Amino acid sequence: MAITKDNISQQIHKDLKKKILKQDFKSGDQLCIRTLAEEYNISYMPIRDALNMLDAEGMVEKKPRVGYFVKKYTFKEVKDIMETRKMFELYCIDNHFSRIDKDKISALLKKIQETEKFSRTEFNRLDIEFHDEIINASNNSYLLERFGRIRELVMFFRHLDIDGIKKANQYHISIMEAILAGNKEKTREILSDHIDNATKSILQYLSEEDMAK
Repeated sequence: MAITKDNISQQIHKDLKKKILKQDFKSGDQLCIRTLAEEYNISYMPIRDALNMLDAEGMVEKKPRVGYFVKKYTFKEVKDIMETRKMFELYCIDNHFSRIDKDKISALLKKIQETEKFSRTEFNRLDIEFHDEIINASNNSYLLERFGRIRELVMFFRHLDIDGIKKANQYHISIMEAILAGNKEKTREILSDHIDNATKSILQYLSEEDMAK
């Protein structure tokens, strides 16, 4: 990564977040300031500032007198975050269903149906676009800001979803078709089931991981 002189900490923050979301750094991995400073060929301070930003966002955990680690979420924390995500999205379906942009939903549906195999990057992009369209219908800036935080944490958990891309896309297609048909109740039902299944898959992985210790 080429570092420019302006906003060095912000550049490092953005690059480290990208690596964490891509699982280049995994949950529980230590992020050594000295090693990172050598890798980026910069001083310790911008690295520390970037890690503190990630700590504030919930991606990294600072342990006093030990160092910085990629956040390892507990069973309850994941459950609470996914429950909040579900609450936000179902609220938008319940209250702003008619304002969902059907042209954008139609374009996303066509893209999914025409793509035989998705890379993880492509899937993540379309997944974000789709769920954002549901939230965007609220036109509520505070809700959009809060959901943006949740969305990043959901991306952070996504590698734990053993159902994978194929099953998620099946859900997305069914939800989009219900939206385009104007069927609010069906949309709500499938969306709720989609989030519940993703949550179950993630929590199952965490339970198996705990038992393996």
